[in-house]
Amino acid sequence: MEDILLNMKDHCVQFLMGRRCSGKTYVLFDLVYKIRDKDLYIFESKDKLTDQAFESLLTKRNIVVLFDNASLSKQQVEYILRNIYLLQDQNIKIVISTNKNDREIAGILSLFVQRGIISKTDVPIMDLNNVFSEEECELVNPLLAALDIGVFKKNQTMLDNIMRISRDLNEKNRYNSFAPKTDTIKQLVSIIALLTERKIYSSRAIMFDIHSELELQRKSVDPLIDLETTWSYERNSEDPSTLKYVLNAEYWLCDKLSDFSKSATNKKKIVEAYKYIIEQIIANGEGPILTGVNENGTYKEYILFDNINRIFNAKDRGYKGLQMVQAIYEGLNELLAVDPNYMHQRAKCYIKLARYEKDNTTQMEFLNKAYRDVNVAIQIFQQRYDESANEHVLISIDHLKYTKALIACHRCSLDCYKNTMQNTEAIYLLHEALTSEFNSYEYAKQDTFNYGNVVLQLVTNTLANQGSVEKEASECLNGLFKLLSA
Repeated sequence: MEDILLNMKDHCVQFLMGRRCSGKTYVLFDLVYKIRDKDLYIFESKDKLTDQAFESLLTKRNIVVLFDNASLSKQQVEYILRNIYLLQDQNIKIVISTNKNDREIAGILSLFVQRGIISKTDVPIMDLNNVFSEEECELVNPLLAALDIGVFKKNQTMLDNIMRISRDLNEKNRYNSFAPKTDTIKQLVSIIALLTERKIYSSRAIMFDIHSELELQRKSVDPLIDLETTWSYERNSEDPSTLKYVLNAEYWLCDKLSDFSKSATNKKKIVEAYKYIIEQIIANGEGPILTGVNENGTYKEYILFDNINRIFNAKDRGYKGLQMVQAIYEGLNELLAVDPNYMHQRAKCYIKLARYEKDNTTQMEFLNKAYRDVNVAIQIFQQRYDESANEHVLISIDHLKYTKALIACHRCSLDCYKNTMQNTEAIYLLHEALTSEFNSYEYAKQDTFNYGNVVLQLVTNTLANQGSVEKEASECLNGLFKLLSA
């Protein structure tokens, strides 16, 4: 908090990055109470700004603007970064909250630095930890205990603590008996849409033909799902929606849908609901995403691994939850087989499945499937870049190259580094990936797909046994060692 306020003296834009349920929104609202000397605007995740309202806002002077996660489009973020010096002249201070795993934001920042649009020092990035320190636990636990809620454990993330305490309080929770309607495919569509987008505008409800289903859900579980009037800054000629359905209890709904997905019959219904959503979006003229740009209104949020996994691993179901995720991806294959973004996300699912699989042969099969998906996705993106010269596609290609290198590292680990040709290929791939402007070992260290830190293990194991890689790879191997040791 104090660092953000201090940064405002010399910087007009800064990012607040944190994992889900790390307190990003609370930090923004705390800033509202701290800042008293300027006009302040805050936009929550359940809000959106039309481009006209957004551009009008940035014509003001001497203001502070706080954007919570998902209230800005990626194009609007780019607009802010491209006009950073103009914002300085107008004394506009902006804080943008975003998820730590949003690699598009990191890619845009790296691209703009590389192109000289901004410098590395222009935009501070504040990292919000999602684990309480011992001192913080000692401060908050007496307050929680006084309310008979339970206490936080210092070695657990905030989300882990919340889920654990929620389970302990289930019998006391008057909302625990609430359940969403799951009798029809469209009722499931309404649940998935709320969990994915967090807010469903009237226009979206019409596209999915789920107005009656959303209203039924709201009446069944009010106030966990609410109906709100949209703000004027959310409406324009393209989307004049005057109403929106808002989800007020994300983890409760994830928990309910995760439980529902346990039976084979319900699993098939969920896959059909996802297929229905994608079909409706494509029918609306928003076909497969081939440019690498996160366009408004597309289905991209519905195919992101992190989004789907968040829903069906609400109870940390591990392999069982991932099997539901796998079924969704494989069910969408017929619709999205030409979309490289879809292939990349499905590859991530296979990487995670390999982690939980105990049989080595099946593990390798999952990793080989992931490797094939990534290779095809790179080829498609490369073709798109050759045709369009869109720099955003380069970011997508480099992110895919990192995933490809990561899969190669996992395969080497599974073979106990006995295959010299495989080790050598992995070294080349990893060197290419980590020397890119859009990837870093700092990211890899925190990447949940890099379980067991196979990136580091590849380098240390092959260094310890120089005969495990071909001599031609020595330069890349030494370069990786320096990079990882920096």
